[in-house]
Amino acid sequence: MFKNNSQKVIITGLIEKIKFSYKKILLLINNNEKILITITKEQFQKLKIFLGKEIVVIGTAYFNSNGELLYIKMENFIESNEKFKNMFSKKPYNKRNMQEILFNNKEKINSIYNIIGKWPGDETDEEFEEILRSL
Repeated sequence: MFKNNSQKVIITGLIEKIKFSYKKILLLINNNEKILITITKEQFQKLKIFLGKEIVVIGTAYFNSNGELLYIKMENFIESNEKFKNMFSKKPYNKRNMQEILFNNKEKINSIYNIIGKWPGDETDEEFEEILRSL
């Protein structure tokens, strides 16, 4: 897989919970999914007045090896409006990892299609076993 499992993101959501001791907030996005956002002490001071309100988070998203979002490290934020809500309300995913997974699956499927409809053919059992091993 790719070594760099992070990418820049912009996301809009409602601040559902702020945990100062962990320097984290839970952001509730459009489809009721919760996203973990890490923040600094300075950001906490600015964010606490936005509890229960919508904000736009600009930051770096970190993903696991399957391309699923782990958390977002906030770099900056602004108060949201209706325009931002419609533009940035979807959960980010790691496009590169998802593309690689789809590409690998496509290669496997294409390999199987190479033998479908061709067997049994004129090849010997040994030749057929060699074909299967090459897949």
